[in-house]
Amino acid sequence: MIDASRLLKDLKRLLKTLEADVRERLDDNPEVRASLEQEWQDARAAGRTARTLEDWLDEETTQAAVHWILGVVFLRFIEDNGLVERPWLSGPAERLALARDRYEAFFREHPTLSDREYLQSCFRDAEARPGVKALFDERHNPLWRLEISGDGAAL
Repeated sequence: MIDASRLLKDLKRLLKTLEADVRERLDDNPEVRASLEQEWQDARAAGRTARTLEDWLDEETTQAAVHWILGVVFLRFIEDNGLVERPWLSGPAERLALARDRYEAFFREHPTLSDREYLQSCFRDAEARPGVKALFDERHNPLWRLEISGDGAAL
């Protein structure tokens, strides 16, 4: 049974950690930051926001961190409900072993990548399933633009 208050507490802590992680990656990526600044300027010019740049970037960062969390939660929902034959992340007994095999196979094939790229490959795989494409659409889901680090993905 899920302990809702504990889950909420854990998710809030995770959100803060991932927000900091996304901010750090944004600070290290001037191209993405410039793109976001232009988007903010366009939004201000069109009257869609009155927020300061820093407040607006904080909101974008939060949205990206939330989407990373929800993306993983959705993968687990798919796995737990038996909607995929081979789980990506976890599961009971033999399902956990299948998920570990999949994870290890990914890194045998891509030894220089990180857990971030593994999660992204899982999202892409899920996206190919009926009814899921819109949830992981690269044009609309901020997790593709504002990435977490490999260490952040390992949380």
